[in-house]
Amino acid sequence: MRPTSLDAATLEKLISAGVAAPSIHNTQPWRFRLDPDTATLEVRAAAERGLRFTDPMGRALHVSVGAVLFNLRVAVAHFGWEPVVRLLPRPGEPELLASVRLAGPARNGHHGDDLYVLRTPPTAAAARRADRSRARRRHGVLGAGPGRNRPPATAHGGGGAP
Repeated sequence: MRPTSLDAATLEKLISAGVAAPSIHNTQPWRFRLDPDTATLEVRAAAERGLRFTDPMGRALHVSVGAVLFNLRVAVAHFGWEPVVRLLPRPGEPELLASVRLAGPARNGHHGDDLYVLRTPPTAAAARRADRSRARRRHGVLGAGPGRNRPPATAHGGGGAP
């Protein structure tokens, strides 16, 4: 895609990519802020979402923000901009963890299309089917019916069909 002005639809897709990042207990302890003058997305700590007993030093928060930044960089490149990331850009604002500036067209002509796929979450029914399928494989349950779920025949005559 060729970069154009940052419109609301593109901004929503960029934020969706960031929000898709994993976080401890899926708390998503961050907030986004757009500086429209510089086309910069700021990632800020959301203290009210943090887990102060589980993560008292904020390590998991910082790891999660790293995942957010990766997703944002890939999405920004996909939409044709060069992502310029700054970690802890203003020491006087410790809640400002990082910024991603959308700087002109991507330098290398590669727009991250091979990494960027914004997927919608699966439906609850699809998630249940996937969970059941994983559980069956984990416990060796291959399916229902005669002859299934029996151990293989051995040279000693054990297993197999009766």
